Amino acid sequence: MGAGMTEDERLDLMRRMLAAQRTIRSLMDYLDGVAGECNVDDQKGMAFSIYMIREALAVYSLEMVAYTRKHLGDE
Repeated sequence: MGAGMTEDERLDLMRRMLAAQRTIRSLMDYLDGVAGECNVDDQKGMAFSIYMIREALAVYSLEMVAYTRKHLGDE
């Protein structure tokens, strides 16, 4: 268990992380849809920018999981 964390605090942290993961996943799905609609030549740059934002969210999501696991003592 995380250092000095009660079981309730541990569960709360896990719930918050999962809720944040769901929010990030929804945003990534939305960005995929928006970028998919940018298929005309003058919008290709916008689609690329949207995909880069999506990839940054994916990296953030992984970092958030690693941080949470570290604080829960699950590494």
